[in-house]
Amino acid sequence: VVPALPPECDVEVWYVEQEIEALGAVGRLLQSYHCGLVFHVSTLLAPPPLTVFTLQYYAVDFPFGALFPISVEDGAGPVWNNEAVVAFTPGEDPHRWTKGRSLVGRTTGAIVNALCDWVVSEFTPSHPGYQLFDVLDAPQAGGATRTWVSACVCDTFVHASLRQLPSLGAHFTSQQPLYRNYVPLISPSAPERVDLSSAAERAALNGYYSALLELVTRGLGARTLPQLLHWLAERLEYVYIHDARSGGYHRVELAPPYLCPSRLYQRMALPWQPGSEV
Repeated sequence: VVPALPPECDVEVWYVEQEIEALGAVGRLLQSYHCGLVFHVSTLLAPPPLTVFTLQYYAVDFPFGALFPISVEDGAGPVWNNEAVVAFTPGEDPHRWTKGRSLVGRTTGAIVNALCDWVVSEFTPSHPGYQLFDVLDAPQAGGATRTWVSACVCDTFVHASLRQLPSLGAHFTSQQPLYRNYVPLISPSAPERVDLSSAAERAALNGYYSALLELVTRGLGARTLPQLLHWLAERLEYVYIHDARSGGYHRVELAPPYLCPSRLYQRMALPWQPGSEV
């Protein structure tokens, strides 16, 4: 629980990013970063209850549990451990945010208190589990691009929070572009909802995740590179996306370029920045 700030105090809002150590060189190559918000609090009156704190959304079991089911059971289907939370941390580790820190702007304690209330009452209940993929009809998010399925990741939280703050009364003016991660799967049409009451659809779903788990747990050591590419090519026409909000699944028909590596790091659309690309 975030202690209530004095309503009149001054708060700097910082956007912070770090390289994801668990992804190693692959994460750096794909520009994959973890991000959060850091708040610096100051007042001319009595000292505030805390002077610095961090908010970030993360999966409890990252990366494996966040991306793959832990098992596939014949009766129950895929079993997930993708719980995600918004974490409050007093202070800030100055060495953690290896990618960078960007000052978003200044606001008041009253507005930050309202943001924290929104996190507890609205964002957290609607984002109970980690889900990596956005499903779009074009590689570039935003604008005329249609979003079929939205991800639930750290960037989702930060972007939603930065868009929420002006609606609560924050007045930001910085025009410095801020960027976030997307993992956009490209689909020309709306995904189909998997009918879990259908034995045939359950069998297809279980078969997909069983094969995916076998690939991940046995890794390249069990397959040559041509075998790996063949396995992916056979399944490239569609993927399943777990809906952490409802517990259901989307069956997504893919279209070229399927997944666009050059669009994994895109500018955020922010209400005080006219002309934001996304």
